[in-house]
Amino acid sequence: MFSWAGIAFIVFVVLGVINIVGLHKDSVKINRFTKPLLMPLLALSYWLAMRGSDSFALYLIIGLACGFLGDTFLLGTSDKLFTCGLLAFLVGHIFYILLFISRMDITAIAPLWFILPIVLYILLLVWIAKKLFPSLEAKDKPGVSVYMAVILVMSYAALLFAVSGHSWFPFVGSLLFVASDTMLAFQNFKFRPTPFSRVAIMVTYLLAQSLITFGFIR
Repeated sequence: MFSWAGIAFIVFVVLGVINIVGLHKDSVKINRFTKPLLMPLLALSYWLAMRGSDSFALYLIIGLACGFLGDTFLLGTSDKLFTCGLLAFLVGHIFYILLFISRMDITAIAPLWFILPIVLYILLLVWIAKKLFPSLEAKDKPGVSVYMAVILVMSYAALLFAVSGHSWFPFVGSLLFVASDTMLAFQNFKFRPTPFSRVAIMVTYLLAQSLITFGFIR
């Protein structure tokens, strides 16, 4: 027999698949109906699985709520709504950073894990900026730069969370989040969107949020 948490997650998966099919068919109606429901369902499944537990992660719920706001804002087509969506996801990443930091044991991390990943993340940041920035207007560069830096810090914090003895799911999820948002940036600022690009962005995004959530279920 399925638990209520399992049922909520199954509904999340079903609606996620419907959303992806809708994106492939370029159906605005399906996207507008399903997308705003996804993060609340994932948050609900986590809450049902963890309610009453001392390990309940409020920061995770807030991060998923920010994902809901970002998803809803990005359904719009105006630059203002895109900026609001970007800000919502930015705040969500900040809460994920706080979540990872609050749960990790820094004394359990070898110094090399602090230094080497920073170099790799800086190289990744430079590569993305080099490929993307020539296509950006001057007014967009500061906001995109801050967002890129914050999401990479989030992934770095997820890595430290893992090597301090916790689940690796959030780190894998953070990498998928970086991939999803990088594709979204290229789609919006450099290339024309296609059904394949929309599907790739959504699949990696849903997997990212799911894996981050799985990392905090005990």
